[in-house]
Amino acid sequence: MLLLVALASAAEVAVVDFEASGTTWVNARLATEGVRDALLRSGLLDPIPARELARRVGAADPDVQAEARERFAEATRLRADGDLAGCAETAALSAELHTRARSELARREELSDAWYLQGLCLTEAGATTEAWFAFAEVARLHPGYLSERAWDVSSEVIQGLASAQAAADGQDARPRSAEDVASIGGLVGEELVITGLLDRKGRLQLALWEAGELRSEAQVTVRFPINRGDPALEVLVRDLVGGAALGEEALPDEPAPVPVARPEPPREADVEPRREQSAADARPVAERWWIWAGAAAVVGGGATAVALLSGGPEPTVVTGPPTWSIRVAAD
Repeated sequence: MLLLVALASAAEVAVVDFEASGTTWVNARLATEGVRDALLRSGLLDPIPARELARRVGAADPDVQAEARERFAEATRLRADGDLAGCAETAALSAELHTRARSELARREELSDAWYLQGLCLTEAGATTEAWFAFAEVARLHPGYLSERAWDVSSEVIQGLASAQAAADGQDARPRSAEDVASIGGLVGEELVITGLLDRKGRLQLALWEAGELRSEAQVTVRFPINRGDPALEVLVRDLVGGAALGEEALPDEPAPVPVARPEPPREADVEPRREQSAADARPVAERWWIWAGAAAVVGGGATAVALLSGGPEPTVVTGPPTWSIRVAAD
């Protein structure tokens, strides 16, 4: 199915929670919701609501997700009972199950909590090195977790989580691969998927995918704190999906101009040489001998013709010069 056909009918699209690089995950989540709102206002696409997206993700493997939640509750009880090793082990199992259930797509907070609980128990058990790796997963999934969601925070936990967050912020976030996006589309039952990345400077980069193939990209800079109604987000989605050009028929290409043969200049051999005008040819007409000879012939011939046609006696021959006058106007 062609992308323009899908867009022209306001097809559904799965807007996956955006990644955050150098900023908090809450900001990225607000940007995600803002893009969904902008799509609804524009009418270009019909974004799946966050709750429905979470339902579809969970419905793909409900048993695994349910078990992940049970293991998290069990790890919490083990910590309360003082079994820190059991807590860390069970929390790690919960995180593994959440990963299998693709909770990072719609229930990222639960996945982050499982990793944090493991790091918390390991830190309290004195295994700070092992705890750092658990905190590194928290920092990758949920930047800003320490100030936005962490509980039972101690100085050791602050140190470990802050160190892991600094390391994560120093790395460039990697965009999702085509294979990953294709699996997301299959998981939620949609061909159209939008992914995004928000960095510390407020640059929000979006990608529109169809059946795992990248169709278009767009970018805009937003201000912190993120405003879900920011007009820049509507400009962004219009740039991403093509704006008003969607569904319009393409204009026919203009016909190529027909080449017109230009006449070649005549060759020198075909051109009659121009005759130079002599001094005699340049004289006025009245000064040329042939004009007077011709005029006299005309006058004499005219007089003879009149005498012959009159039918009277023979004409008297007049001797002497004629009394006619001729006026010649020269150009």
